[in-house]
Amino acid sequence: MYLVYQAKIDAQSKQVIGFEALLRWHSEHLGQVSPAEFIPVAERNGMIIPIGEFVIQQSLAALVELKAHYN
Repeated sequence: MYLVYQAKIDAQSKQVIGFEALLRWHSEHLGQVSPAEFIPVAERNGMIIPIGEFVIQQSLAALVELKAHYN
């Protein structure tokens, strides 16, 4: 699993106001798996909390890296 980031743009000012972290999964055997498929499975088998923690950790690490790059 990995994250991709999508910018959130203010419609009037056209300025970036934030980012959305989008979870993706590329399986060696299945190829690209849709979140619509893997999220319900993760919810049913109790993996949604660890996945959520992964998303938060990765997002914060990316934010730290981004801030260091632009400061």
